[in-house]
Amino acid sequence: MKLIIYVIVLLLAILIGLMIKIDPGYVLIAYHHWTAEMPLWFAVIAIAIIFLLFHYGIRIWIAIANIGERWHIWKIKRLFYREHPLTNSGFINLISDNWGKLLQSLSQIKKLRLIPNEVYAQLETKIYSNLIIKQNNLHSLKKLWRSIPNASHKKPKIIYAYAESLLKFNENEVVANALEKQLKSSWNESLIKLYGMAKTKHSLKQLRLLENFISGHRHNPELLLALGRISARCKLWAKSDEYLSMHLRIAKNPAVYSLLGYVREQQGESSQATEMYHQSALNDL
Repeated sequence: MKLIIYVIVLLLAILIGLMIKIDPGYVLIAYHHWTAEMPLWFAVIAIAIIFLLFHYGIRIWIAIANIGERWHIWKIKRLFYREHPLTNSGFINLISDNWGKLLQSLSQIKKLRLIPNEVYAQLETKIYSNLIIKQNNLHSLKKLWRSIPNASHKKPKIIYAYAESLLKFNENEVVANALEKQLKSSWNESLIKLYGMAKTKHSLKQLRLLENFISGHRHNPELLLALGRISARCKLWAKSDEYLSMHLRIAKNPAVYSLLGYVREQQGESSQATEMYHQSALNDL
């Protein structure tokens, strides 16, 4: 960009030089009874000098006005890096016991650019996630969620912490609604797991949503377990049996053996149900 400006200035200088050579001209300035006459080239140079003096004068004035703030920021950065000569991950581990205080200074950390942007994003996610988990009542949890920037509402780790905390307060419908928005736009194994645990009045709707993922994630254990759970809540016993059996071929889980035993009981398969309960006990040892 600077090169283009220099070229333009050079071309203008050449053009003005040619014009002056052809016709030097003059400039007449009159004010009341006072007049001043000067060559055109002198007037152009004088205007350019005045402009440059004005431009750089303003920049110098702004720099002097901000010198106090710049000095303060420099001292903070120097103190920070002297006391915390850590790697990015080390920095995040260092402050992991101070979530509430860190939230208050989060914007200041960003403003002072104490850490790279990617580390700041990790720190922000970690702070919000831990604050969400630490809420011990539903009112404070929802209040905190409303205070979190909307852009962070879409971060999977933050959504996971929020949904997991909501499930502790049996806010199943809220969990399902929050996760549906995310799952309709992208696949996320952790959120699939929580979605399968949310017991709502719209289990068939949940089932249809998750079955959209089967073609691309047929062997994902969390998806199969979620589908098995929701199918059981819909009393679709054969479908639940199929999903849970597929899950167990991939991962041995005592709780899943127990659930499959219940599903087979509902299908009248008592002996197979007993075998599943037996496998649950064996895998729980």
